[in-house]
Amino acid sequence: MSLFKLKWCTVFFLIFFAKPVFSYEWLSSGKSEEIANPFIMVGFDQSTRVLTGYVKTIRIAPGRTDECSIVFFGNLQKPDAFAVSYLDEIDSSAFVQNAALTVQHGQPILKIRKPIAQADCEWILPFVGEPRIHELPEEITLSLGAMMPGDWLGVYVVKSPCARFHKSPDGSTVQNSFIVKGDIVRVYKWIGNWCYVKYEKRGRTTAGWLKRTDLLFR
Repeated sequence: MSLFKLKWCTVFFLIFFAKPVFSYEWLSSGKSEEIANPFIMVGFDQSTRVLTGYVKTIRIAPGRTDECSIVFFGNLQKPDAFAVSYLDEIDSSAFVQNAALTVQHGQPILKIRKPIAQADCEWILPFVGEPRIHELPEEITLSLGAMMPGDWLGVYVVKSPCARFHKSPDGSTVQNSFIVKGDIVRVYKWIGNWCYVKYEKRGRTTAGWLKRTDLLFR
């Protein structure tokens, strides 16, 4: 086979058989407006290429308010293997590999495959609709673009019944302040088995060090 034919065979193989390569160099941490529905907060760690996030969606009807809350976790090196965990008022479930990250019209899109583990989410998410959420026969897509930038590295949910804050990454510096299972924190720094986080509720921010084991990971 001539060198010319060999080159064209190589090009043909790359076009028709190679897996697509995604580029997310422009991704950064950020969040939507606090009153937005859905409320979205994402964290991107440039060093590990890990993207984490939290999504809260509500549906208000006469006499009731329904809520769908999820967290997601994935590495940009494997955009087809993102995982989600569905949260309720009491508990947090384990991650389920049921999502993928892609780019559409220049925006990062999280695709959540049906059926959705938490049944309520499957009808609450589509209720909110465009421009953030779009329902397809086999998946629900969520736009993660156009958010206010942030400087945190990750967004995680607390899995411990009681996670106490510490003044420094040392077990002897425990404080009285604590958060509980299901609370969402922003991680700013990792040191060994510790992480420096901030937690916000009703306009008040609590900051300190938590044990890595207090947070839910995939």
